[in-house]
Amino acid sequence: MRLLVTADWHLSSFKNTYMNMKEQLAEGLRVLRSIIKDQEPDAIIVAGDIFHDKVLLYKTALDLFVDEFLDPLTSSGYKQPVILIAGNHDMGRSGCLLNDHIIRGFNNVFVIADHIGNYENGRGVLVPFPLANLEDMAEAGSEEDALYLISHFGLNEARLNNGLSRLSPIRLHQLSMYRMILLGHYHTPQSLTITRQGQKTTAIYTGSLVPLSWNDKNEKKRVLIVDTDKIAADPELAYESIPIQSPYIKEFKEYIIDNTLSEDKVYDILERALKNAKQHIVRVVVPSLPKCDISKQLDQLRSNNVGVLTLTQDGLFESDNEGGGDEIENKWLGKNFNELCEQYMSLYPDQDKLAETLEAILSFEDE
Repeated sequence: MRLLVTADWHLSSFKNTYMNMKEQLAEGLRVLRSIIKDQEPDAIIVAGDIFHDKVLLYKTALDLFVDEFLDPLTSSGYKQPVILIAGNHDMGRSGCLLNDHIIRGFNNVFVIADHIGNYENGRGVLVPFPLANLEDMAEAGSEEDALYLISHFGLNEARLNNGLSRLSPIRLHQLSMYRMILLGHYHTPQSLTITRQGQKTTAIYTGSLVPLSWNDKNEKKRVLIVDTDKIAADPELAYESIPIQSPYIKEFKEYIIDNTLSEDKVYDILERALKNAKQHIVRVVVPSLPKCDISKQLDQLRSNNVGVLTLTQDGLFESDNEGGGDEIENKWLGKNFNELCEQYMSLYPDQDKLAETLEAILSFEDE
C-alpha cells in the first residue's frame, strides 16, 4: 500500500508580517493536490496540526481546508481514505476541531482524535496527540502485525526547527517494536534510524507543508510517499520525499557573512541574497564585518527590502530596516545564537552579559 503522509499545515496561522499567509497555505494545498493526482496514493494521512489556533476553528481556516483541499479533491474523483490524526493544535477547549460537521460530511474523511486507530489490518497504528504516551503506543506496537506508527509528538532525539533539541520522555529505542514511525509536531524535515538486535527502526518527521515563519529558514518542504510493503525489508528505503515546489510559495532565506569568509565568497552571498529577494523573504546576518567593504551592497539590499541584522555592543542582533526581520524575529534569531556563540565568543566585550542574554531568550512555544 502506498500512503501519502503530511503534517503540520496550521491552516489558521495567518499572523505573519512578511506575506499573505492565507495565500501561501492555499498554494501549498494546491501543490499537494497536484502531487496526489500524480502519485495516486491509496490513502492520505495528515499527522496532526491541520489547524493552529488551539481554541477555535475559525471559518477562514475551515473554508481554506474545504475550498482548497477537500472539495476539489472529491471533485477530482479521489475516493480513497483521507485520515486526519489530531495534533496538539487541533484540540480546542470543547474537543477536537477536526470533528466539525462540515469535515465529517465528507464520506472518505476519517478523524482519529479520541482513540488509537488501526490501519491495514493492524499493520499501521494511528495515535492522536492526546493519547501519544509511551505506554499505550508500546502496547499497541506489541501486537504481532504492528509494523508502523503514525502520530504527533516529540522524540527526545529529534530537533525543533530552531536547531534545539527538547527533552522528551519518549526515546526512539523505546518504540523499536515498530519498524517505521511517521510523525508530525516538529516542523523541520528529519529522519532518525537506530538498529537493535539487527533490526532497523526509522523515525521520520515529514515537516510542515509550507514555510510558516523564520523558524523555517533555509528549509525545503515536502510530503512523503510511503510504500508500506517495503517497510519490513528496510524502512529507510520504504519512503520517498516529494518536494512542495511552486514559484508562488515564499521561502525564508537567511545568509550569514563574517570575517572568516573570502572576498569572493562574501560578494557571491550578497549577490544570491539580492537575487532571491525578488521572490522570497531574505535577511543577511553580519555577526562580524568581513575584510572587504560591503556598505554599498548592504544599502542595496536594504533598498530591496532585505533585512540586514548586525551585532551590537551588547551582544544582540538588531535589524536596521523592516524587511526580513522585526523585533520579534530578531529575538528569535537570538534564540538560535547558541549555534554561533562558540565561534564568535571573542567578538563580545561582555561575555557574562552574553551568557545571561542567551539564557533569558532560549525559550520557545510548542510546535
